[in-house]
Parts: sequence; C-alpha cells; structure tokens
Amino acid sequence: MRTLWLIAALVVGFSGANVALASDLPPQIEADKGFMTCYASLADMVKADKRYKRIPLDTEEQANAFVVQLHKLYTGQSTDVAFYAWMSMNYPGHDYEQVVVSEHVRRCKR
Repeated sequence: MRTLWLIAALVVGFSGANVALASDLPPQIEADKGFMTCYASLADMVKADKRYKRIPLDTEEQANAFVVQLHKLYTGQSTDVAFYAWMSMNYPGHDYEQVVVSEHVRRCKR
C-alpha cells in the first residue's frame, strides 16, 4: 500500500510539499497489476515532464477519487470525455495534465 501512496504523490507532481496520499482503495484496484504498472509508469513520466503542474490532491478523499477515476478510464468503465469532465469540474485549469494522464492510460491499454 505504501508504494501506491508514493506513486500518487509523484503523479500529482510531488515536489516536497505535503500531498494527500491514496489509501483505502477498493481491493480490485490494488489487485490490478496492469493498472498499477501503468500508474507507476505515469508517475515516472510526470516527474520528467516540466510542463506538468501538480494536481491539488490535498486530501486522502481527493487522492482516492483520482485513482478511482484513473482506474475507470484504464478499464474502459469511463471515457476520455467523462474523465475530462470530472477533472474540469474538480480541478479546473489542469487541461494539459488531464490530456497527459488520459493519453498515457490509453497507451497502457494497448
């Protein structure tokens, strides 16, 4: 579980600031090795992207909701359009980040 927490911090652009970390996720998400691999590689990519701005996941609830939305996108339970709408409603001003994240998840599914 601690690995998931650290990955969540990187995905949001952890830069030494306090960041809420995902925990208490549904077991099917934690058990989805393909998703977890995708999520870890997303963290690596975001860390190297100078344009990527931290998504303000400042509470555990926000971090969990973000991971759940990513998993829905990964498994096809959600679409890019639905993910963009969710991101825009919850984290306005992060258009670049939502495209980066959704494109990465789409590449993982291939």
